[in-house]
Amino acid sequence: MITRICRIVLVFIITYICVIDSVMDSDHTIVWKLKVPVYFRGNASILCMIHEDDKPGHMAWTKAGKLIGINNVSLYSTKYDVFIKYNNSSMLYCLVIKNIDMGDLNLVYKCESGFSSAEGILSLNEDTFVAKPQKEDITRNFTLKEGYIKAFVEVSSVYPKPRCIAVFKNRDITRYSVTNYTKDSFLYSMRFDLVYRTNECGNINISCVIGKEQSSILPISYEFKEDCEHSNTDSRNYSEIEM
Repeated sequence: MITRICRIVLVFIITYICVIDSVMDSDHTIVWKLKVPVYFRGNASILCMIHEDDKPGHMAWTKAGKLIGINNVSLYSTKYDVFIKYNNSSMLYCLVIKNIDMGDLNLVYKCESGFSSAEGILSLNEDTFVAKPQKEDITRNFTLKEGYIKAFVEVSSVYPKPRCIAVFKNRDITRYSVTNYTKDSFLYSMRFDLVYRTNECGNINISCVIGKEQSSILPISYEFKEDCEHSNTDSRNYSEIEM
């Protein structure tokens, strides 16, 4: 009889604790959010929106299970910033990851607030991530000879795949081009080749965009002048390349 009473009391206590925990979780809702797009070599911001009346005693950020911030103190200040902002009845617990590189991607980032937590993955995909090439990652060549414009543009260390168009004297001549891609680890290299038959002089523009936000990584502009036999084979950086 005593054993039965003890079991009933134990079940009641466990049920009571579970109910209390459930109520606490509903009062301490956390929403994990990544600010996009994330730029390679730039900074990434992750926000945890915490809906609660009082500031919890314990707050923390972890990366792949490793502690990187406690409350508003970063444990690795050269790589991370951690801070807290208040907005009406909500609190924003913010993590800034500096100088994003491949070692920061496809890992779980978790924020903790009291006994509640939320987590997400800083993933490499076309909806969230953009890697713009540096000037030294872009080369070009233009010639007009024997009735043909021949041009190529090479771009390396870029993500996602660039989409390029070519315009000559306000005419879209992209259909006379071929684009090839190769992948090195996570990033792409691209070669855009164009062959267009014409004896006209004029200006040719090649422009490329990347990502969901269609970020521009070019344009490149080149003018064929009077003799239309001018050749440019220099692959150095040019001032008309806009980054």
